[in-house]
Amino acid sequence: MNLMHLAASFLPQGAAPLVIVGIALALMLGLVPMGKAKALLGSFLLSLLLLPFLPALIGALPWWLALLVLAWMLGSMVGLVARTLMGKSAWAELKAKLALRAWDRIWKLCHGLVAWPLRLTGRGLRWLWQRPPRQVPAEGPGVLAGGD
Repeated sequence: MNLMHLAASFLPQGAAPLVIVGIALALMLGLVPMGKAKALLGSFLLSLLLLPFLPALIGALPWWLALLVLAWMLGSMVGLVARTLMGKSAWAELKAKLALRAWDRIWKLCHGLVAWPLRLTGRGLRWLWQRPPRQVPAEGPGVLAGGD
């Protein structure tokens, strides 16, 4: 499922000719090369054909898989916008930085989950070690303090 599938699901049925005309106009103005225009048009028409089956397909997925599909679609949309605005090489660099940052966050989370019980145990042991010793009275409990 790509961005055109998502765009087709949000567009009303009457807007399909406008999208086709928009792709043709972008081709005529030289904004989109011929291969890209064919791919966009084919993807859009395919998404219009698959649109009635999407709710059944998404409804049959477990919630966690539907969440992964949603995250993948969101990443695809962000990638398409970023490639359009920045270009392929800048998007590749941004994607690498985002992946490195995500890996760093996952690593810190795992390290924190493993290190937390160890830190808690260390603090408890330090607290026990630094606690002053109990004061024992000089006299025992049965001895009178006044002598005799």
